[in-house]
Amino acid sequence: MPVHLTLGTHARRWGVATLPLMLLLTGCVPGIAGVSWQVDEKALAPRELAQSMTFDFEDIGGSGRMDQTLIVTNTSGVPILLNADVQALDASGKGLPDVRVSGIYGATGGRQVLLPGENVEVLVFGGPNAAKATDVRVTNIKAKGATFPNVSHHVDATPVDETGTELDDPVIVSAVRVTNANKATVSVGVVCIVWDRPQAGEPQQALEVIPLASVVELAAGQESTLRLNPQAQAKIRKFATSNAISFKAFFTQG
Repeated sequence: MPVHLTLGTHARRWGVATLPLMLLLTGCVPGIAGVSWQVDEKALAPRELAQSMTFDFEDIGGSGRMDQTLIVTNTSGVPILLNADVQALDASGKGLPDVRVSGIYGATGGRQVLLPGENVEVLVFGGPNAAKATDVRVTNIKAKGATFPNVSHHVDATPVDETGTELDDPVIVSAVRVTNANKATVSVGVVCIVWDRPQAGEPQQALEVIPLASVVELAAGQESTLRLNPQAQAKIRKFATSNAISFKAFFTQG
């Protein structure tokens, strides 16, 4: 039976981030490349897995970091898929029932594989009171172990033009190059995030999320080029001269 927990998180304001056109989040995945995590079936009871997850919401990230991120820390020692409810809170900690909360990578919807250590999800608030959301509460957590290799690197997603040249300006983007530097085969989803243009002191959130690939399997050390369809290209070019844009890959199951 799934375990139901109520876990609150607290916003941490690190100041307003200065965001370049291409906003990148750097980080390292813990583990030894090429080796699968050892799975102890007795340790994979849903209750223990759910209790091994902690959550920390960052309303405004630091320099070079994305805003409105949910940091999911997995202390179980094995990859996890989870489903949970995320409720928006105002500055006083009061719930905002009319504010919709969604995640770009699907960390709380069973889509993003949450590796041991810290994992990053990007939240989007919607509804008439979305601007009041400064924190979140995670509840009704249901977790299960996932099959995924032990890796030490994130997969990079880089916009390129028709010749394969890396772009600083995505206005002429025609493809995205994804690079797996790990010594193991991994599966990733790929998205393009168009960021809004907030007032000074306000968090920046996704204005539009453009799916580029639901699942891409990359062999150890493989580099692959994903050609964008005309609809995706048109959406990206629409915002390329006015909004910050990011291209992101996240771990998922094939």
